[in-house]
Order: sequence, then structure tokens, then C-alpha cells
Amino acid sequence: MAGGQEIEDVRAPQLGARGAPLPTALLALLRCLECGGAVRLVSLSERPGYPQLGPDGRLRCDDCGEGYPLVAGTARMLGRAMRGRLALDYPLARDARSRNPMD
Repeated sequence: MAGGQEIEDVRAPQLGARGAPLPTALLALLRCLECGGAVRLVSLSERPGYPQLGPDGRLRCDDCGEGYPLVAGTARMLGRAMRGRLALDYPLARDARSRNPMD
């Protein structure tokens, strides 16, 4: 990559069968809307609702524990009131909206 920084991909097969790449440099930029803490990937669904678009999963704040959905490969960093809309927009992404997606 000329003149730019290459983004390293991390594969997380232990979190989901698909082991989809997640750019760690981008994940490191995300911050919790509640407290401003760093968020990390805590789960990937083995049954993504929209596999052609990307994985579903959950992100969680390291500081306060607030959770955020990863739907179709995109972190949905929305306030609590707006997250309810995801069920209408992405009805097949059930695991991403679940508090305990691997249960």
C-alpha cells in the first residue's frame, strides 16, 4: 500500500465458524457511547443473518460493559433508543441483537 498504513486483519475462528476478518485498526477507533471506553469483539455468530454482507456479532465496552451489535459486518454504534430499530431493518440478524448471542 503506497503512502498509507496497511490494516492488519485478525481472524477469530474461536468466536464463530466463519472466522471473518475484522480490521483491528478500525475496531481500535470505536468508543462506547455511554462512557467513552474502548470496545472489543466478544462474539461472532455461527449463523449470520446476512452472510453475503458480513458477520454478525457483539462488541462490548471494556469499562462499563455496554454492548453493541455487529450486523452484516458493520458495527452499529447506536444509542440504546436507536438499537430497537435494528430489529426492523435487519430482522435476520437475531444473534447480533441478543444480549447473549452464543447461548
